[in-house]
Order: sequence, then structure tokens, then C-alpha cells
Amino acid sequence: MTPEFAAFTFRSRRNGAEERRFRNLEFSYQQTLGFLPGPLAGTNVNVAYTRSYSSQRRRDLAPHRLTSRLGYALRNFNGSLGMVWRDDSPDGIYGRYRGAINQFDLALSWKFSQRYAMYVQGRNITGVPVVWYESPPGSVEGVNPSLRQMQEYGANWVLGFKATF
Repeated sequence: MTPEFAAFTFRSRRNGAEERRFRNLEFSYQQTLGFLPGPLAGTNVNVAYTRSYSSQRRRDLAPHRLTSRLGYALRNFNGSLGMVWRDDSPDGIYGRYRGAINQFDLALSWKFSQRYAMYVQGRNITGVPVVWYESPPGSVEGVNPSLRQMQEYGANWVLGFKATF
């Protein structure tokens, strides 16, 4: 090592020699409710559940995830309300984890003509914060945790106009 780097600590990542196994399973259901009367026939639903785990601790691997969406379309209008629930997921060090979260998203669009449309999208419309916890040393992860970090960005809204030429 050269003298100008003597005061630095170098860290690198490398592949481990041991085998890691990841398993995932997803159940999904999607249905357009065209059998409903009149204008309700444009309603559609989607629900999905995902189960994931690995043979070793894996950062941000949520063991359970549930998503759903309720959509509606009528003539030039299209809209949907979606929900994502994600279970506690581990952080890099034992005892640290990201807490479960439930967020809602919204999407609306109006087509004015064959060429022009307007849309509104909202992510995390209820403004739920993302939180990380840490359990005391020597205790089981998740038992008597304390707040380690919180990110509160609020809702993220996008308004746009689209033209096709």
C-alpha cells in the first residue's frame, strides 16, 4: 500500500463461498367485473400475495407482501386505487429491521381527444412514513425495539398532460 493511503480503511464486497437459497411464491387474482350492471361493468380488481425467504439473512427481503388494486374505466376516464402492504424486513445487521408498511397509490387519467390526455398520479397518498427499528443487544429481533430512523416524505403527486403527434 502506498503511503498516501495509509490512513484509509478499505472495505470491499466479494461473493461468499457458501450456497444461498431463495424461495418465492406468489398467488395472484385479476378479474374484470364486466358482469356488473351499466356503468359498473368497467370495474376491475387485482390482488396478489407474495411469500419470500432465504437460507441466510438478506437485507430488505420482505417475507410477506400483499398488493391490491381497484380500477375503473368508462369512456375517456380511467382510474385506479392501489394498496401495498409489506411485512417487517431485515436490515443488514441482526436486530435492525424496517417496520411493516401499508401505502396507497392513486392514478387517474382523462382522454380529451385522440391526441390529448391529462393524468394525475399519487404515490403514498396517505403520507405513511418509512421506519427502521433496532432491538436491544442480546435480545430477539423485534422484541422491545426502539426507533432507529424515520423517513417521512409525505405523498408524491404528479400532474401531466400528454399529446400524441
